Amino acid sequence: MKSNVLEIYLHEENSRMWGIKAGDIWAVSCGKKQTRVRLREGSSPLSQELPVITITPGLARDLHLPSGISLTVSAEENKLRLGPLVGILAGPYNTQTGSFGSQDKFFRSLCFHMRKLSGLAFVFTCNDLDPVRKLVHGYYLEKEGGPWRRLWLPFPDVCYNRYHHHSGDTPSRYGVMSLKKYGIKVFNMGVGDKWSVHKRLLQNRQVAPHLPETHLVKSRQILNTMLAKYPQVYIKPINGCKGQDIIRISRHQGSYLVKSTDDVNGRVIAGLSGLLGGSVSRLRLVQQGIKTPGDDRHFDLRVMVQKDRYNEWHVSGIAVRMGARGRITTNMATRGQAERLEQTLGDLGWTDERIARIREDIKDLALEIAGTLDRYAIYLGELGLDFIIDTRGKVWFLEANPKPARKVFTIIDAEMRRLAVSRPMEYACWLAGF
Repeated sequence: MKSNVLEIYLHEENSRMWGIKAGDIWAVSCGKKQTRVRLREGSSPLSQELPVITITPGLARDLHLPSGISLTVSAEENKLRLGPLVGILAGPYNTQTGSFGSQDKFFRSLCFHMRKLSGLAFVFTCNDLDPVRKLVHGYYLEKEGGPWRRLWLPFPDVCYNRYHHHSGDTPSRYGVMSLKKYGIKVFNMGVGDKWSVHKRLLQNRQVAPHLPETHLVKSRQILNTMLAKYPQVYIKPINGCKGQDIIRISRHQGSYLVKSTDDVNGRVIAGLSGLLGGSVSRLRLVQQGIKTPGDDRHFDLRVMVQKDRYNEWHVSGIAVRMGARGRITTNMATRGQAERLEQTLGDLGWTDERIARIREDIKDLALEIAGTLDRYAIYLGELGLDFIIDTRGKVWFLEANPKPARKVFTIIDAEMRRLAVSRPMEYACWLAGF
């Protein structure tokens, strides 16, 4: 039997509730690793709601944890659980730069926020799993601003999926399947493609009036019908992201003006023949174009909705994405700029009262959409929802992103930036049972 001695300070109420007496030998686990320890009662109570312990070198060795960190401890069925232990699934680590690319700063913030919650977060890739030993060769930060340190760590309680697939990468589904096999809860895997999301939201009577008319492109006739009905339509891939591979078609003096994501000037065509290849048409949507107010100022809104430590949805931020002149998309990846909602609508001459009413409409609609999609997903913790406002002030929903970028929020508001980082780790605590 292992002879590690773990000293903890317990409130009298917790000692009685857990049935712990000094000298008892209990199992203690962190993530999917477990050992046995002899318990000693401390001399004074902690002020925290739940006890927090510092990991001793011996316990760190047995559980594959960094020594000296503080973790929350809870008791269940004669076993102490330490945690929460949260793994962040990422794309490849760049050994030359010592970073995870564009998400590196975000990952660092997640890890240090989890430390404030008396838990441990680390980053790993699909190739870092050792299912036989139930260990992950993950990346851990000892201090803020320091380099990533590679450690063998236990399989976590929870995995936050921030993996974005790129050509040549290992698909994340293999790593996720291994994690789920061992009872690890993986959140933010997805909500389905754009067409699936649209069909599900059409069934919600509160949301349906805010959805642009949308159809799966099965033939050129559908495009003809939509362009006869609307002066402008958008064609989108059902699995596209970051504003890529989008086409806008506008009626133009008896012909059509066609613009793509990277096209500033566009091209005029007489007919739609040959515009879409038959092999890819079934993977695209055609959507009613919504005109935004104000000259050629094309903008939409990104709304971040996230769950908290109690599994409740909240709107963490609303930001305007102003498209670059001549562009048909507003994404930051296509040179869009971030603005506050009040600034954008105020510049159009809209009153404070009208802007406040629109903000409330956006929040109510965002929470209704999140709640609806939540019923179709397993462990959904956050969504980036895209909306647009028409010339009358009506709010329309465009699409949902289960792995939203945060750049637009970090630019305009410190509180949005804080919530965008803190809430995923709070939700991870809820999933892990801490």
